[in-house]
Amino acid sequence: MEDNIQNTVSTNEDFTTGNVINTDENITTDNVVNDNESIMTENEINAGDNISKDNVVSINDNFTTENLENLNEEPISDNSSNDKKGFSLRKTMNSIGWKYGLMGIVYIVVEIGIAKLFSVAFPNFYEKHAIYIQLAMVVFTVDMVCFPFIWLLTSKMPKANIEKRRLGFGKFLLCLLIMYGLIGIGVIFGMIFHYALTLPFSDNPLDSGLLDLMLGSNPFIRILVVGILAPIFEELIFRKVLIDHVAPKGELVAILASGLMFGLFHGNFQQGFFTAFVGCLFAYIYLKTGRVIYTIALHMILNCITSGITVGLVNWYYKIAAENNIDVNTISQNTNELMNLGDEVMLKLSLISFLLVGWILLLLLLVLAGIISLIVVLCMKKVKITRKEEHDPFGRQFLSLVTSPCMWIFYAVCMFLFGNTYLPDIINKISDIIKR
Repeated sequence: MEDNIQNTVSTNEDFTTGNVINTDENITTDNVVNDNESIMTENEINAGDNISKDNVVSINDNFTTENLENLNEEPISDNSSNDKKGFSLRKTMNSIGWKYGLMGIVYIVVEIGIAKLFSVAFPNFYEKHAIYIQLAMVVFTVDMVCFPFIWLLTSKMPKANIEKRRLGFGKFLLCLLIMYGLIGIGVIFGMIFHYALTLPFSDNPLDSGLLDLMLGSNPFIRILVVGILAPIFEELIFRKVLIDHVAPKGELVAILASGLMFGLFHGNFQQGFFTAFVGCLFAYIYLKTGRVIYTIALHMILNCITSGITVGLVNWYYKIAAENNIDVNTISQNTNELMNLGDEVMLKLSLISFLLVGWILLLLLLVLAGIISLIVVLCMKKVKITRKEEHDPFGRQFLSLVTSPCMWIFYAVCMFLFGNTYLPDIINKISDIIKR
């Protein structure tokens, strides 16, 4: 009698000590789980519904036929998913490529068209106010044409919902230092390529439209256009709009596309490398904070310091030299010319030279501190580019910048901008050699 009680399962309690399964209605021996030797209480099944033979689990086999089928099908479904993701990534980059390429074409046509219109219709006015017309064209083409154009063109594309986070003042200062470190590295690479294309073909490789534009303009207008307006709309175009539509396909491709396209669109090697590096930093900041105001602020600091302080000091030096008929390119070689200068002029030149050298040394210290900060951050593995399950592998994200055919529409536009910067001097030099 006691043995029977021990082998009985109560329907009102979840207590089992035997090998029988009670379903409150039927007790069937088909539901008994046998491991051919002994049956452990952990393998017993208590259910409120009927348990059929399909639910029998064999302890000798660790997986069912259904699990085996799933195991065999899993690699196939993953490969199919990767193919679909790859196509989606290429489709997105192709869409970005032709739309930003079209924006570049509009930029070139409008800027060149306005310049030609003014030079033909008002030649004297254009020659007298060429610098300010160029600054006005920058504002008009980038701020009033390109930004609305690309915003409307991409408005139907899927957008990322980037979580908003605060950067913090300490991290903002760290990003500022790293920005200057990247600028220093980029300037070194940029000048190597720039001088390689200008020294053999130009009498004065430092002479460029960019330098004339910066040195010949009014400081307040220059700071307004270059230091304030340009950062706002460049960040909206190459960070806000671009990243919002590329980020759904992966953080890495969004960062690389933002930096590369931003650097190439400047159309010269003097700015191309460091703007690409800084563009990647700004893209990372925007992806991690979701706030474009941080990148606009950093961009403004950079441009205001460059257009305001650096260019201002150089412009002051050139102005004093011009007022006293001094050739700044040969002043260090003509000691007699220096001796003939009055004490007041020498004092001004010495003061501005001292300030300029001191300012350059300060910038070099910022660059050095930025490079050290970047190395430390990278060594501590603080830079984390995440990849979600639905995103393509990093390698495929990287290659999409090259393998997406329509991206080459944008690259072709940028090649034209680079060619417009360097080819005229090269062609003129070759023509002079042929004529000789």
